Amino acid sequence: MPAPELSALVVKGARRAISSSSLLLPLHEIESDMSKAKQLLQELPPFLSTNAQFSHLLLYVRCDQLPFLQLDLPPSVRQVSVRIMSYGILDLAWVIDTLVARHRVETFILEGGYGALLRQPPSSEEPRLCNRRCVLKSLVVRGFHLEDEEAVLEGLLSSYGTVASIDLSSNGITNKGLSLIVSQLWNNVALSSLNIAGNDITDKGITILSQLLIVNHALISLEIGYSAGITHLGLKALLSILQKRGCSLIHLSLQWMGMGHMGDDLANSFTIALARNYSLTSLDISYNDLNAGVWGGMLLAVVNEEHSPLIHITTRQKEIDVDLLEPTLCAKQEDARILRTQHPRTWLPGVVCRWIAWTLPKYRSLLCPLFKELNVEYVITLYSHNTL
Repeated sequence: MPAPELSALVVKGARRAISSSSLLLPLHEIESDMSKAKQLLQELPPFLSTNAQFSHLLLYVRCDQLPFLQLDLPPSVRQVSVRIMSYGILDLAWVIDTLVARHRVETFILEGGYGALLRQPPSSEEPRLCNRRCVLKSLVVRGFHLEDEEAVLEGLLSSYGTVASIDLSSNGITNKGLSLIVSQLWNNVALSSLNIAGNDITDKGITILSQLLIVNHALISLEIGYSAGITHLGLKALLSILQKRGCSLIHLSLQWMGMGHMGDDLANSFTIALARNYSLTSLDISYNDLNAGVWGGMLLAVVNEEHSPLIHITTRQKEIDVDLLEPTLCAKQEDARILRTQHPRTWLPGVVCRWIAWTLPKYRSLLCPLFKELNVEYVITLYSHNTL
């Protein structure tokens, strides 16, 4: 039996867990007295090794707890998520060796916070992912400050030979770091999905990245959004690549790019590029303050293009009147259909409702009518005639 303190953490985490197959441990709530924290963390490995009822482990930890954190995961665990809840310096080698290389984890998520700094150790301490047991397929490292941008990125990309999906969003990556990513992925045949949203990338970086899409045919999914430094020039460079036969990109996400403020000419460029593209089947242009008439016309033109492979366009609009946009998209009912679902417009009611659902499970059934009242933001998913 685990210690009472550990049992209390397990019970507290169970209230916040996203599903019955998840185990959430809020280790950051352990007393700041490191002697007690160390003793409690030492009881964690035997508790985890005998608990085979979960497949997803979520850990909330402070940086000062990491040196004492050891895991002994059962074979059932396929995903590990770690959220850093304090300021401090995090060693990339320690994280990989302790939480990934020793276990058969397929998905690893490392989220920074509170100004946490991620650093790459000396070469003698490089991550040991050559371990035969390592079956990592998806890697997420986001929300950190990178001590040495190039060293950290090189350590990540060169060590994960089997990874099919990498998320490096919100790490302050610059054009210099993006150039290193491109060079590392130039001949990579394993990686199929890359997320670099929310970084400090400009038009120059997008131009460099566009060249990778011609050479690397394994990369089929790309997310670039949340980058204020990218203008219409960078987007047009990306659109020009989509029109070339060598591009193998299937999914492209351009959320929160402010495209609605870049001029109507950009919508025309999208219309031409998407109608002539050879590979793209899914496009997400959500939260871009799009003009209903201009961009609605673009979507309709793409849908009516018989030879375009694009079959799925998603827009989530906060400020556009959906009733103005929908008639434009539905001008030809035989060529298009719209799937309308709803999501909370403001974050505060959603957070309050989640808190109630986590802390008072018996009231979950009462939240359904409330969510229906709060769901005022529409998600428009447009399918072309190719899917009908």
